[in-house]
Amino acid sequence: MKTPAKVILVAESDAFSRELLSSVLTRSGYRVISVATAREAMETANREKPDLILIGVALPGMDGFEACRLLRHNPATETIPTLLMETAAEPGAEEEALLAGAEGSISKAAISGELVSRLNRLFWPLEAEKASDTLTRLPQYRAFLSQTTKLLSKNEPLALLAVKLVGFRALSPKEKEQAIRLGAMAIREALAILGKPSDIASYQGRGNFLVLTSPYRASALCRRILARFQSLAASFLTSQTPLSLVIGGVTNLHRGFRSVNEIIQLAERGGKYARRRGLGHYLASWEKSLLGEAVPPSPPAPFRAVRLQGE
Repeated sequence: MKTPAKVILVAESDAFSRELLSSVLTRSGYRVISVATAREAMETANREKPDLILIGVALPGMDGFEACRLLRHNPATETIPTLLMETAAEPGAEEEALLAGAEGSISKAAISGELVSRLNRLFWPLEAEKASDTLTRLPQYRAFLSQTTKLLSKNEPLALLAVKLVGFRALSPKEKEQAIRLGAMAIREALAILGKPSDIASYQGRGNFLVLTSPYRASALCRRILARFQSLAASFLTSQTPLSLVIGGVTNLHRGFRSVNEIIQLAERGGKYARRRGLGHYLASWEKSLLGEAVPPSPPAPFRAVRLQGE
C-alpha cells in the first residue's frame, strides 16, 4: 500500500508566500493546508492533527512565537513539530525558536532551496524515534528536548548526561539491539531508584543516550547506571566484542548555556575526556575549566554555587 502523504499546516499572512510554500511542498509530495493567521493555525492544528506546522513569525493578531508556545501547552497539539519562518536569518533566531517550543527556524529567503531538505531531515529522526520507543521504553526525544528547554529557559539547576555504548559499532545487528535494550534498562532502573519525576532519558540512536537530572543526583546516577549495565552485560551479552558504557556530563551550576545543543555537545566532550582517561564517567567541573575552555559567563540569575559531592 502507498504511504499517505504527510500533512503540513502552513500559517503565513502573505498570500504570495503561502502560494509559493504550497507549490514547493506539493511538488515534493506533501499535502498542504494553508491558513493566514495564528488563531486559524491553532484551530486547524487542533482539528486536523498535521504532521508538521510551518508558521510565520509575523502574523496578524499574534506572532508565531506566542502561537508556538500555545500549541505546546495544548495536549492535542503539544507533540506536533513546528518550524518558525523568519523574514531573514537573524542572529539568535534559532535559539529563540527552540525556547518557544519549535524545532528551529528557517529564513523565507531559503524556502525554495532549503525547506524541503530541512523537512526531510526533520521527519527522518521523528520516524526513528517512533521505531525506538518499543525497543528502549524511553520517552521520545521531543519530550526530552521540551523538558530540557523548559529548565534552561527558567534557569533552573540541571545536569545533562551523555551515555555512550563503547564498542557498539562492531556488534552485529542482533547484538546492537540487545545492547541498546540493556543500556536503556540500566538507565530506567537507575532513574527509578535515584531519580525524581522531573528526570527524563531518551535514546539518540547509534548507541547514544541522554539523561536529564539534577546536579545533585548526577554523580550517583552515573555510578548506578555503569554498575547496572556491567552486571546486565555480563549476564545477557554473548558477544566477544568488548562493550562498555562511558558517561560525560555537564551542569549549569557554574555557567550559562545558549542552547540545548550546546549542553549536549559539551556533555559528549566530557564523555570523550572520560574515555581517554580510562574513567567510567566524568562530570565537567566548569569552575576549574578542566576541558580546556575559557570559563564562560554565569547564568543571568546564578544559583548558589554548590560543589558536587565526590566530584
